[in-house]
Amino acid sequence: MLLHYLVVGLATPSTPPMGPAPAAVLQALRPMVPPIAPGAAATLVLQRENDIDSLAWLTSPPSLALVSGGRPFICDPRPSRRSVNPLPQAAATTSRLAALDESHIACCTAKGVIAMPTSPPKAFAQAPAPLLGALGLGAARCAVPARGGRLLVASGDAVVLLRPEAPPCPLMRGELPAATVSLAISDDARTLHLCTATGVARAALDLDAATAAPAERVPELAFRGGAALAVDVDGSLFVATADGLLVSDEEGEVLLTMPTPSPASDLCFGGQQGSELFFSTGTQLWSVPTSTRGVRPPSAAFLRAIDKQTAAGEFRHAGW
Repeated sequence: MLLHYLVVGLATPSTPPMGPAPAAVLQALRPMVPPIAPGAAATLVLQRENDIDSLAWLTSPPSLALVSGGRPFICDPRPSRRSVNPLPQAAATTSRLAALDESHIACCTAKGVIAMPTSPPKAFAQAPAPLLGALGLGAARCAVPARGGRLLVASGDAVVLLRPEAPPCPLMRGELPAATVSLAISDDARTLHLCTATGVARAALDLDAATAAPAERVPELAFRGGAALAVDVDGSLFVATADGLLVSDEEGEVLLTMPTPSPASDLCFGGQQGSELFFSTGTQLWSVPTSTRGVRPPSAAFLRAIDKQTAAGEFRHAGW
C-alpha cells in the first residue's frame, strides 16, 4: 500500500493517462482504397510537458519541427535516434511553422513571419543560426510554402503571397481569410484550401499571376474545432478537429475518421517518402502510415535536375 501511494505521488500531473491508441474508422465504402487502412492504429512518437501546437516536416536533415509552449523545436522522430532540440534565437513566441525550403523554416509570430535557417541539431549549441529576416505583416496565424520559394500567409483579414525580391501581395480578403487557421495547396498548385474552426473552404489559385478567386466553403466539410489541414497528391484532405482526424476525398466526402483522446492541434506529412502522417493531440505526438504522399513543393535539387534534363535554365546552352 505504501508503494502504491509513492507511485501515485511521483506521477507527472501533466501526463494524461495512456488509453487505446487512436485508430482509423471507415465512414464511406468506396471502390478506391482509403489513404489510411481502416483499423490502423497510430503510434505514440513523443510526449511533451507542454501542448504541441504546430508541426512541419523538414527534408534536410529529415526531421520534424514542432512548436511546444510557444517555442520551436527540432525533433528526430526515428525510434533509434529520438531527440528534441530547441531552435535557437526565436525572437518571438511562435504559433505556427512552415517548411520554407530545404534549409529554412518560417515561424509565424505576432510580429509577422520570421525565416530561420535549420541545421543538424548538434550544430545548434555550437553555432546558433541568426535570424534571416522578418516581414512586417502584423500577426501571422499560419503559412504554407509554394513553388519557387513562395509562401502564402494568413494575416489579419487577408491571405498574402510572399515572393522572393517582391513586395507582399494580398491574394484575398474577407470573412473567410480572417477566420483561417491553416492553409494547404493542391499538388498542381491550382487550388488553395483554407481551414477555419467550423469547416473548409477552397479557392482557385494562380501563383504566377499572383491571383486567387474568392474562397467558397465546402458544404460537406463542416465540423467543430478545426485546427489544421493537409492535402495529399490525390487531392484528399486531412483535417485536425476537436474530435480527432478527418479524411475526405477531393469533393469533400468523408472517407474515414480517427477519434483522438484530446483535440487534434496540427498534422503534416513526413518521413523519407512523405507518406507518414504526423499529428498532435495535447502534449502528445502521433504518427500513422498512409498509402499516399503529402504535397511538397519541388526542391531546388529536383528543379535543377529537371532543368538539366530539358536543357532549361542555367543548362539552356549546355553542350552547344
